[in-house]
Amino acid sequence: MNKEGRRQRKLLSRRFSGRKQSALILVEGIAVILMATAVLFYFVLGVTSVSGESMFPSFMNHETVIFLRIPIDYQVGDVVGIKMTNGEHYIKRIVARAGDTVDLQNGRLLVNGQVMDESYAVGQTLPEAGNVTYPLTLGDQQYFVLGDNRENSTDSRTFGPVVKSQIEGKIL
Repeated sequence: MNKEGRRQRKLLSRRFSGRKQSALILVEGIAVILMATAVLFYFVLGVTSVSGESMFPSFMNHETVIFLRIPIDYQVGDVVGIKMTNGEHYIKRIVARAGDTVDLQNGRLLVNGQVMDESYAVGQTLPEAGNVTYPLTLGDQQYFVLGDNRENSTDSRTFGPVVKSQIEGKIL
């Protein structure tokens, strides 16, 4: 390093010594933490709130939930965040996946001919008039989702199956 470079370095170290240097390091640390948090929530995690009573008793109205954005192989029983084509957001439980046949009989959910044991569900699972014809076999990348509060839920009985690209993530 030449003489001029050493002189400038000495001036800078005097300028940012002691408390100023500590404050600068603190500000840099906070900036790094904020950037890492932004990246985490943009690519990996999401936050949403429950709107309504459709997932009662599992989730309460206005409850804040975190979801995992990383695409996974969603399973029956997973609670997921869904973004509808009209921009509305829902939180629902996956009850059937691609290839499964869904039927509603006598207030019960049947998947592939078997009555589902749904200890989390409240109320009868009745079809909505004219929206979906049962039995319904799900196509590739399709999921049938229901709210846990079956008598107070807008779900696949109303809007039909959802596709994987509509799923924002799995609720943690």
